[in-house]
Amino acid sequence: MSVKKFKLAEAYVIPQEYRDLFDIRTALRKGTIFKELYRELPWKREDYEDECR
Repeated sequence: MSVKKFKLAEAYVIPQEYRDLFDIRTALRKGTIFKELYRELPWKREDYEDECR
């Protein structure tokens, strides 16, 4: 069986409108320029820092 016969992946990307954007510094910290896509994590990083040491 040859791997060439199978599709490995296929992506469908919905076009994103450029509205309600973060400023560049905030976007770099949050990992996206789109406010619609950003969600706060349900926990705080400080809560887990002791466990990681």
